[in-house]
Order: sequence, then structure tokens, then C-alpha cells
Amino acid sequence: MWNSQAETIQKYLYPSLGDFDVYMSISTKEGAREPRVGDQSACASLTPPPPARMFCEVIREEQVPLMNEDVWHTFYYHDQPRGQQGLLQQLLGQQRCAMMMARQVLESNVGYRYAVRVRPDLAFFAPFPPVAALFQGGSRSIKFNNAALCCCGNEDTFGAGEFFPMTLYFNRIVGLHHASAGFLKVTPWAAETFLLEYMKTNFGVALEEDRRIAACIVKPLYRAQISDP
Repeated sequence: MWNSQAETIQKYLYPSLGDFDVYMSISTKEGAREPRVGDQSACASLTPPPPARMFCEVIREEQVPLMNEDVWHTFYYHDQPRGQQGLLQQLLGQQRCAMMMARQVLESNVGYRYAVRVRPDLAFFAPFPPVAALFQGGSRSIKFNNAALCCCGNEDTFGAGEFFPMTLYFNRIVGLHHASAGFLKVTPWAAETFLLEYMKTNFGVALEEDRRIAACIVKPLYRAQISDP
């Protein structure tokens, strides 16, 4: 039995990663249940055991402009500004994590072979497979979790891959800002359809479900509305 999603990440994910670090970017409006700017204790529950390190930033959340409004007309939540901002804030946070990783690689001259994207509201229900075992044969694909295990599992709840494809994955907000109205073949589009189309069309990177990755998003009852903190 577990008391939080972080406990399952600590128990089932971290031991399978080998030598690793954690990068976490949190944006806050400093409202109820939200941390203050700069309060790195917000990352404490996901801080890994040594020698792994936590690189944490807690910054003020700012409105992300809709750079390409034509694309947003066919967004699944086009009539919900909070839904638009929810996606943009997630993508911006992933980009900021990628920037922290790149800075650390430059400063330490030590690279990473793999990268894993984990939402803090993701709960694991079984040990994560050794990360190298997911990519035997040099696969450039990005693995996502067992969709059938969850009511709402999809390609945008988790990602694991070799470092370079994952860097493209983390920076896909740039592609959304510059996408044309006809770029997305599936409409109305959502986060997962954009992710699939963007990675395949621009970089030839496929997303593949791996049923060994037993993890689902678990939201508390107060998260009644999309993008609630």
C-alpha cells in the first residue's frame, strides 16, 4: 500500500535507472496548495537517494501566449482557456527541464544515455524494467506506459527513450508554436495526437506502448477541473 504517487516512483522507478539524476521544474501562482517561488522543498518527495541528484526549480507561472491561433481552433479543449494553458504549461515545464539537463551536461562534461519523462501525479504499480532492456538493438523509439491498465492511458502520460530523441520530445513546444493549421491530420487534436504527429513527421521517431510499464495518472478528488494545481 502506498500513500502518494511519489512513493511509487521512489520504490518502483528509481531502482531500475542505474546512475541517474532528477530534473524537476515547477511553476506556481502561489495559490492554495501551491509552493512559493524558490521553495525547493516542493521537490523533496521526489528527491532520489544519493549519489543521484535532484535539480529543482520553482518559478512563477506566467501566461504562455498562443503563438499560432489557427492551430488552436481545432484543439480538443479549444473553448477552455484553462485547458490550453494546462497543455502549454506542461510543455514549457518539459522544455525547462531539458534546458537544465543541457546546462548540467555542458558544465560537468558528463552526458546521459537515456532520459525519462515522469509526471509527478503518475503512480507505478510494478517495478519498472531496467531502462537499457527497453532499447535493445538501438531503437530510437520512445516507450510509453501500458494504456490498457488505466482508464485514460495514452502516449502523453509517460516517455522513455535514448537521450537525443527525448531532447526533441522535451522541446516540442517549439513545434506547436510554429505548426501550420493543416499539420495535424487528426482533429480535434489533443496532447497525445500532437506528440505522435510531431515526433513521427519531423524526426521519424515512433512512440511505442510497452506493457511492462505499469503506471497510471492518479488525481486527488479536488482536481475537479482540467489544469487545477
